[in-house]
Amino acid sequence: MSQQTSTFKISYDIDETSDHTIDAELLGESIISTARLIKNTNKLLNGEEADLSIEVKAPEPGSVVVEFITLLNATGINPLTTLGFVASAIPGTATVLGALQELKSRKITLVEEDSDDETAEVKLKLSDNNTINLPPEVAKIALNREVRKNLEKIINDPSHGASKGQVIFKNENDDDVVNIPINQVNYYKKPSKSVVEDIDEIDEDKEVRFVKVN
Repeated sequence: MSQQTSTFKISYDIDETSDHTIDAELLGESIISTARLIKNTNKLLNGEEADLSIEVKAPEPGSVVVEFITLLNATGINPLTTLGFVASAIPGTATVLGALQELKSRKITLVEEDSDDETAEVKLKLSDNNTINLPPEVAKIALNREVRKNLEKIINDPSHGASKGQVIFKNENDDDVVNIPINQVNYYKKPSKSVVEDIDEIDEDKEVRFVKVN
């Protein structure tokens, strides 16, 4: 089976790291959570048997940029593209990071899915009565509590308490892919409650499933 290598970097460019140091436990948790997030996302997208390898390249002296190298199957859905860790031709809510950026920590009250069409967009109804439509594979990952828990440890926790700066996802050429300002890192915290199925309804000739999130 053919494989492909993808490389991305996470930079913690915040005031607390201005001297090129970061709390060892926070960085360790971030690295472990990144590996768990990518492997979990890969299984959710490509099945329980799907596997990949993840390596961390030793940072340069004085650097707080962590470089990850992943080796994954070339034929499945690339979890890094779905997450938004590597450059994608489709912006906005077509990635998990983009979807959470659009949510802006607003509570999701209902999730509407068309069970007859696996390719149909998933509609999220928010607490302010607005709605957001997501590709089904992005919704599947973004609404997963374990995924959100890992993202919190990767993005929110290491930068918690910082007054300025950003968390940056970069490609192997050091180009910025996603730039998260410090005042938006809380968008990536895990929801307070897990996803719970609420109602099943039949609407004319299609089944619509409503899921209560929080």
